[in-house]
Amino acid sequence: MENGNKVKFGWKEEVAKVWLEEGGEIILDFCKLRGYFAKGINEREIMPVVVQNAITKEVLILAYANKEALRYSLRNRVAAFWSTSRDELWVKGLTSGSTLKLVEVRVNCDQNSLLYLVEPLNNAGACHTKDENGYRASCYYRVISIDGKKLQKLAKGGGVANITNLPEQPAS
Repeated sequence: MENGNKVKFGWKEEVAKVWLEEGGEIILDFCKLRGYFAKGINEREIMPVVVQNAITKEVLILAYANKEALRYSLRNRVAAFWSTSRDELWVKGLTSGSTLKLVEVRVNCDQNSLLYLVEPLNNAGACHTKDENGYRASCYYRVISIDGKKLQKLAKGGGVANITNLPEQPAS
């Protein structure tokens, strides 16, 4: 899978992906960048980019940028990143239609992360996963329960909702 999580417990990959992206089990990937930096190429200069809706202030995604992605974003006024899984420039919305118009770029105090303030175009969501309406405005649509044992979906208008309608969890 793209985020480095392997098929778990012998699940078929499609079912494992649904459980990863929609399920209530916590499968945090603290090693996402390990493989990226282990590739042995010296040109591994990236920094995190927090992407925030300039109007609603909602955080949409966290991605990474290198110098090429930042230059592209500033020149074309659209959010562009460096894909650590594909090792290439990723212009958000180029294939999905979920274009993010770049309003402003901010840099943090240590100059080691960026904040892209954006306006989503085409009424499309920023996340590659889809909800029952066919899009998600933000990739941050679940909450870790206060006891740290499960994930819950954010409900419309705030609060949390139970995670339902998942495929049967295959036996290992």
